[in-house]
Amino acid sequence: MSTALQYGLIIITYAILVFVIMDSMKNQKVKNLSVKKLNAEEFQKLLIRGQIIDVRSKDEFVAGHILGARNFDLKTLKRSTQGLRKDQVQFVYGANYKQAKKGANSLYKAGFPKIVVMKDKLENFKGKMK
Repeated sequence: MSTALQYGLIIITYAILVFVIMDSMKNQKVKNLSVKKLNAEEFQKLLIRGQIIDVRSKDEFVAGHILGARNFDLKTLKRSTQGLRKDQVQFVYGANYKQAKKGANSLYKAGFPKIVVMKDKLENFKGKMK
């Protein structure tokens, strides 16, 4: 094998290694999302301290939501967080924890540092609803 080919393979191997490490670090940051997870009762007690984000569909939101919540379904939240304040805590809930966590991930990726997720289903929330 020629020296030029060996150097080329080394450079390509190094580039792949760097890419894999960087990608792994990026994914690890999202996986280790430092989000506070609270049950419905704890979530309700803290709501007055931030913005309430409902990540369900518009139809689900209209059918009933936590009083004071704003509707940003998951698709909308991935595209835009316009109107949300990064200096306030984001209280995120959905129909279930899996959906709420997806919304929290979108907020985290958009640079929101303070996120609280309700880990219970919305039906377990006993606070004021509209």
